[in-house]
Amino acid sequence: MSLVTRIALLICLAFSLSGLFGAHAQAHFTTDAGARLIHITKTKAEDGEAGLLIYLRIPGPLAYGNFLVRPQDQNNDQIPPFLKKEVIDGVPYFQLNQDSTRKKTAELADFLAKGYAFTINGEAIAGQARRAAFFSQAEHPDFVTPAGASKALADFQRQPDGTSDEPIYIVDALLDVEIFIPTDQPDSTLSIQSILPEIRLPPQITINNAAMDHRFDPPRTTQFTGQMLVPVQYDGSWLSSLGNFTWQGIWHIFIGLDHVLFVVCLALASGISTSILWSVTGFTLGHSVTLFLGNLGYSPQGAWFIPAVETAIALSILYAAILVLKRSPSEASSRTSIKRNLFLMAAFIGLIHGYGFSFVLGDLLGGGTNQLWLALIGFNIGVEIGQIAIVLAVFALLWITKKLNPVLPKGLAYISASIAIGLSLYWCWERTQSLTEALAL
Repeated sequence: MSLVTRIALLICLAFSLSGLFGAHAQAHFTTDAGARLIHITKTKAEDGEAGLLIYLRIPGPLAYGNFLVRPQDQNNDQIPPFLKKEVIDGVPYFQLNQDSTRKKTAELADFLAKGYAFTINGEAIAGQARRAAFFSQAEHPDFVTPAGASKALADFQRQPDGTSDEPIYIVDALLDVEIFIPTDQPDSTLSIQSILPEIRLPPQITINNAAMDHRFDPPRTTQFTGQMLVPVQYDGSWLSSLGNFTWQGIWHIFIGLDHVLFVVCLALASGISTSILWSVTGFTLGHSVTLFLGNLGYSPQGAWFIPAVETAIALSILYAAILVLKRSPSEASSRTSIKRNLFLMAAFIGLIHGYGFSFVLGDLLGGGTNQLWLALIGFNIGVEIGQIAIVLAVFALLWITKKLNPVLPKGLAYISASIAIGLSLYWCWERTQSLTEALAL
């Protein structure tokens, strides 16, 4: 059967299966404006108080989520602090009571601070609420640095009393708070924990958190997911930061279905062979270049860039899947050309993926480059670990199926390639539309 006929027959199956997996697969360009942000700083000696200042920017649902996800507890007499309710078609919607909350920012600060517990070297210390402010997701001031966070709070305090013309619903709200931690050991291990009740979320929803510890030069960055129900420790060690960046590299491999498919197709095209490790490493080397350049600002800034990269990624999956279909038994002992093509393709596609990963890494660094080399090393190690894990899983599945029936690995490869072809064609169509719209701007 010719390659063209084989592809034509499998595309029908591919499109029927692609609907099952047609969800979002763009893990490369996540900036997540709804993340919980944390800055940790030491107070200055001239301030007269020894301790730490913690700046938190909290998405509204995290402050009120436990109440909002239990509609059976809601009634006309039960309205959370600083909110007001309107009922539309029998459904309650909550928004910030801006007028009254502006006059009660001290109470708002206390309300937000009570949701967190702090320890220094394992000893519990009560945080002292200082200032608070509220903004909307659509319009909010800079929170990239402690200075920016402090300025946002100060500017809010100076605003005249009044209510914005636009309502801020709690799902779109950002709540800033400044908390003072009195301690004579400001450089010791700090832990922060949310003591709010757990919010039961659907499995597809994750809560992102990003923290920068400015007690050290350069600041140490940590990003993690979850509700912080378990204490998160900040000790400022390079090893902790490296481990965090490594984990993020692993995590961002597995949450991107398109990248997982690309690596799976690379493994299937190679078959059980150590040469695939060089192809996967070629990908890592390729994206390291543009990952570094992207974080230094050497990347196109036009609206077309992101959809162009995503379209190229989809095309790379299509090409890798076709390589799987081209693989024949006669090539099992000698695949020099395929090995060369895999390595060159992986390195080239790595250059494309690297720009996507640079957006993710930029978020981890909080907009700075003071930990760039540590981040590059850790993130790349994580990406490599994630890719090798996928390759080993594919090889294990091929080995097991071959033991069961020598024909099964070939069928498994064709089915997997057909799914990849269907998904990549769907993504090409979807992302080309986005690219066309961006170019028309």
